[in-house]
Amino acid sequence: MKFEQIARFFGYQAIAGGVARVASSFIPWSPNNDWLEAFYFFVDINLLFGLTGFYLASAERLGRTGFTAFLIAATGIVLIIGPDGKSFGVDIYQAGVAIIALGIGVFSINFLLRGAGSMLAPVIWLFSIVAVIFGAAAGFADQAFAVGGVFFGFGFIFAGRSLLQKP
Repeated sequence: MKFEQIARFFGYQAIAGGVARVASSFIPWSPNNDWLEAFYFFVDINLLFGLTGFYLASAERLGRTGFTAFLIAATGIVLIIGPDGKSFGVDIYQAGVAIIALGIGVFSINFLLRGAGSMLAPVIWLFSIVAVIFGAAAGFADQAFAVGGVFFGFGFIFAGRSLLQKP
Protein backbone atom coordinates (compact mmCIF):
# COMPACT_ATOMS: atom_id res chain seq x y z
CA MET A 1 0.00 0.00 0.00
CA LYS A 2 1.32 3.44 -0.90
CA PHE A 3 1.90 6.03 1.81
CA GLU A 4 -0.48 8.44 0.06
CA GLN A 5 -3.31 5.92 0.54
CA ILE A 6 -2.41 5.42 4.19
CA ALA A 7 -2.19 9.18 4.73
CA ARG A 8 -5.65 9.63 3.20
CA PHE A 9 -7.05 6.94 5.48
CA PHE A 10 -5.58 8.71 8.52
CA GLY A 11 -6.80 12.04 7.15
CA TYR A 12 -10.39 10.82 7.06
CA GLN A 13 -10.02 9.49 10.59
CA ALA A 14 -8.62 12.82 11.81
CA ILE A 15 -11.59 14.64 10.28
CA ALA A 16 -14.11 12.15 11.70
CA GLY A 17 -12.50 12.37 15.13
CA GLY A 18 -12.32 16.15 14.97
CA VAL A 19 -15.96 16.56 13.94
CA ALA A 20 -17.04 14.11 16.64
CA ARG A 21 -14.87 15.90 19.23
CA VAL A 22 -16.48 19.22 18.36
CA ALA A 23 -19.93 17.62 18.66
CA SER A 24 -19.03 16.00 21.98
CA SER A 25 -18.48 19.45 23.48
CA PHE A 26 -22.22 20.02 23.18
CA ILE A 27 -23.38 16.66 24.55
CA PRO A 28 -23.95 16.63 28.30
CA TRP A 29 -21.88 13.97 30.04
CA SER A 30 -23.70 11.34 32.04
CA PRO A 31 -22.10 8.42 33.88
CA ASN A 32 -22.78 4.80 32.92
CA ASN A 33 -24.24 5.75 29.55
CA ASP A 34 -23.29 3.00 27.10
CA TRP A 35 -24.15 5.05 24.01
CA LEU A 36 -22.03 7.94 25.21
CA GLU A 37 -19.09 5.69 26.09
CA ALA A 38 -19.28 4.13 22.59
CA PHE A 39 -19.36 7.62 21.05
CA TYR A 40 -16.32 8.74 23.05
CA PHE A 41 -14.55 5.53 22.06
CA PHE A 42 -15.21 6.44 18.41
CA VAL A 43 -13.91 9.97 19.00
CA ASP A 44 -10.73 8.89 20.76
CA ILE A 45 -9.81 6.07 18.36
CA ASN A 46 -10.21 8.42 15.42
CA LEU A 47 -8.15 11.11 17.15
CA LEU A 48 -5.42 8.56 17.87
CA PHE A 49 -5.24 7.40 14.26
CA GLY A 50 -5.56 10.95 12.95
CA LEU A 51 -2.66 12.11 15.11
CA THR A 52 -0.65 9.10 13.97
CA GLY A 53 -1.15 10.02 10.34
CA PHE A 54 -0.38 13.68 10.91
CA TYR A 55 2.82 12.71 12.70
CA LEU A 56 3.89 10.15 10.08
CA ALA A 57 3.40 12.62 7.24
CA SER A 58 6.10 14.86 8.76
CA ALA A 59 8.07 12.42 10.91
CA GLU A 60 11.43 13.01 9.21
CA ARG A 61 11.24 16.77 9.76
CA LEU A 62 10.03 16.51 13.37
CA GLY A 63 13.04 14.64 14.72
CA ARG A 64 13.29 13.03 18.14
CA THR A 65 11.43 15.82 19.89
CA GLY A 66 8.48 15.39 17.55
CA PHE A 67 8.52 11.63 18.00
CA THR A 68 8.65 11.92 21.78
CA ALA A 69 5.86 14.51 21.84
CA PHE A 70 3.76 12.33 19.53
CA LEU A 71 4.26 9.36 21.88
CA ILE A 72 3.25 11.46 24.89
CA ALA A 73 0.10 12.76 23.19
CA ALA A 74 -0.80 9.29 21.89
CA THR A 75 -0.33 7.85 25.39
CA GLY A 76 -2.72 10.46 26.77
CA ILE A 77 -5.33 9.57 24.15
CA VAL A 78 -4.96 5.87 24.98
CA LEU A 79 -5.48 6.64 28.67
CA ILE A 80 -8.83 8.33 28.05
CA ILE A 81 -10.16 5.63 25.71
CA GLY A 82 -10.95 3.18 28.49
CA PRO A 83 -13.65 3.49 31.11
CA ASP A 84 -13.28 6.56 33.30
CA GLY A 85 -12.24 5.97 36.85
CA LYS A 86 -9.52 6.20 39.43
CA SER A 87 -6.51 4.00 39.70
CA PHE A 88 -4.06 4.31 42.59
CA GLY A 89 -5.96 7.44 43.62
CA VAL A 90 -5.44 9.13 40.24
CA ASP A 91 -8.32 10.20 38.01
CA ILE A 92 -7.19 8.50 34.79
CA TYR A 93 -9.27 10.75 32.53
CA GLN A 94 -7.89 13.96 34.00
CA ALA A 95 -4.35 12.58 33.89
CA GLY A 96 -4.88 11.55 30.27
CA VAL A 97 -6.12 15.01 29.31
CA ALA A 98 -3.09 16.63 30.96
CA ILE A 99 -0.76 14.21 29.16
CA ILE A 100 -2.46 14.92 25.83
CA ALA A 101 -2.09 18.67 26.42
CA LEU A 102 1.60 18.29 27.24
CA GLY A 103 2.28 16.06 24.24
CA ILE A 104 0.21 17.99 21.70
CA GLY A 105 1.63 21.28 22.99
CA VAL A 106 5.26 20.21 22.55
CA PHE A 107 4.37 18.49 19.27
CA SER A 108 2.73 21.67 17.94
CA ILE A 109 5.56 23.97 18.98
CA ASN A 110 8.11 21.59 17.45
CA PHE A 111 6.00 21.34 14.29
CA LEU A 112 5.83 25.13 13.96
CA LEU A 113 9.52 25.68 14.69
CA ARG A 114 10.57 23.13 12.09
CA GLY A 115 8.09 24.27 9.44
CA ALA A 116 7.00 20.67 9.04
CA GLY A 117 3.88 21.33 6.98
CA SER A 118 0.50 22.99 7.24
CA MET A 119 0.64 25.22 10.31
CA LEU A 120 -3.10 25.54 10.92
CA ALA A 121 -3.65 22.38 13.00
CA PRO A 122 -0.74 23.01 15.41
CA VAL A 123 -1.76 26.66 15.87
CA ILE A 124 -5.34 25.64 16.67
CA TRP A 125 -4.15 22.92 19.08
CA LEU A 126 -2.01 25.47 20.92
CA PHE A 127 -4.95 27.85 21.05
CA SER A 128 -7.10 25.09 22.57
CA ILE A 129 -4.56 24.60 25.36
CA VAL A 130 -4.29 28.34 26.01
CA ALA A 131 -8.10 28.68 26.06
CA VAL A 132 -8.43 25.95 28.69
CA ILE A 133 -5.63 27.32 30.87
CA PHE A 134 -6.84 30.92 30.85
CA GLY A 135 -10.50 29.97 31.10
CA ALA A 136 -9.85 27.73 34.09
CA ALA A 137 -7.67 30.38 35.74
CA ALA A 138 -10.53 32.86 35.33
CA GLY A 139 -12.89 30.46 37.13
CA PHE A 140 -14.65 29.04 34.10
CA ALA A 141 -13.11 25.56 33.97
CA ASP A 142 -16.15 23.72 32.55
CA GLN A 143 -16.77 26.31 29.85
CA ALA A 144 -13.06 26.52 29.06
CA PHE A 145 -12.87 22.76 28.66
CA ALA A 146 -15.81 22.86 26.24
CA VAL A 147 -14.30 25.71 24.21
CA GLY A 148 -10.88 24.06 24.27
CA GLY A 149 -12.48 20.83 23.08
CA VAL A 150 -14.07 22.60 20.13
CA PHE A 151 -10.73 24.09 19.11
CA PHE A 152 -8.98 20.76 19.72
CA GLY A 153 -11.47 19.07 17.38
CA PHE A 154 -11.02 21.76 14.73
CA GLY A 155 -7.27 21.17 14.93
CA PHE A 156 -7.88 17.56 13.94
CA ILE A 157 -10.21 18.57 11.13
CA PHE A 158 -7.47 20.76 9.67
CA ALA A 159 -4.82 18.09 10.28
CA GLY A 160 -6.99 15.65 8.35
CA ARG A 161 -7.53 18.14 5.53
CA SER A 162 -3.78 18.60 5.23
CA LEU A 163 -3.34 14.83 4.94
CA LEU A 164 -5.95 14.66 2.18
CA GLN A 165 -4.22 17.47 0.28
CA LYS A 166 -0.69 16.03 0.40
CA PRO A 167 0.56 14.81 -2.99
